[in-house]
Amino acid sequence: MNSNNKKDYVTILSFCLGIVAYIFFGYITIRENRLATGKNLHFYNIYPWNIVILSEWLILLILSFFKNNKIARYFAAFIGNLILITVPVGVTLFSRDYQPLNSLIRVSISGGGWLMMLSSYITLFSVRKDTLLDKTKRVLISNFFIIVLGVLLFSGFFNQLSVLKEFQVKKSKFLFEFFNHLNIAFYTVLIGSVLGISLGVIAYKKNMFKRIILSIVSFFQTIPGLALFGLFIAPLAFLSHKYPFLRDMGIKGIGRAPALIGLSLYALLPMVRNTYEGLKNIDRSILKVGLGMGMSNLQILYKIEIPLSISVILSGLRISTIQAIGNTTLAALIGAGGLGTFVFQGIGQSAPDLIILGAIPIILLSLIADFVLRIAKKLITPKALNKGYNEE
Repeated sequence: MNSNNKKDYVTILSFCLGIVAYIFFGYITIRENRLATGKNLHFYNIYPWNIVILSEWLILLILSFFKNNKIARYFAAFIGNLILITVPVGVTLFSRDYQPLNSLIRVSISGGGWLMMLSSYITLFSVRKDTLLDKTKRVLISNFFIIVLGVLLFSGFFNQLSVLKEFQVKKSKFLFEFFNHLNIAFYTVLIGSVLGISLGVIAYKKNMFKRIILSIVSFFQTIPGLALFGLFIAPLAFLSHKYPFLRDMGIKGIGRAPALIGLSLYALLPMVRNTYEGLKNIDRSILKVGLGMGMSNLQILYKIEIPLSISVILSGLRISTIQAIGNTTLAALIGAGGLGTFVFQGIGQSAPDLIILGAIPIILLSLIADFVLRIAKKLITPKALNKGYNEE
């Protein structure tokens, strides 16, 4: 096969996934009110958006046969972004025909729409990894649709969608729980990082404690999140009852205290493991140079070992942060609040818009945290160590 005509099988598979969504799944869900059972409209019922999206997919399929053609790859990335923009825009414009009839009617993206957007992002991810594109262009390709949808969102274009209507109804509570979620995740990462780095250093310096520390922090990862929270409810309730000053400090059987303890224990493993591995893999000859210069063990730790292992430690911090943002969702089940409040309320009320209202910000927070910490790692890590470093 000619190298200039090499097929992009990832795009072809994502095309098949998109066609399955087009034929078998609903594109739009229409409900009489927020709690009513919805009626799904399939893609072939939505004119003219069905023709527009199908045309975009057919163009994408044709372009998939020109994997090594640079212009074709740029155009494929553009079409992938266009599909990710067209699906929610089409739902919004279609919903405007229903809203004047009944203000209680809720219109939202259905399973087929989300599946088609997922398959489009798979295509974007495939193009992003293409070696024909430099780093700046890959970043732009990955985030172009986010920029466009963000502009439309803040302009009020999507306000007729049911999830945005849910947001308007619960705006004050959403903002409170959003910052509460951030607060819990921040203190979880702070506590987990301080303890994790300290335990990682102890495991590295004192080999007799290595197996005990790594076994204990690994054990906490095997306990389901809700069960781990539950372990602290009874002892904290007893302590707050016996010592009222603890209750005055906010330490009770339910709420933030058991949530922070449980989440911090979950955050320990990546920090301990990465700290230990980063310190262990330092070239011993460098440490001998430090000793030869008359440095103490503490000076060697802070001036040589920590700086040389910082990239690995920051990778552990990135993993802990993303885990903390996701796991904080469970804190709502023990009265700590957070965005999980909307997720579990939505599950209990069979209200998918509430679930989406809580879930999408959690996903976005995780992506933003991952992006920011990757950049921070590159900025903090010494250039000599950054060169040739492969991301996990």
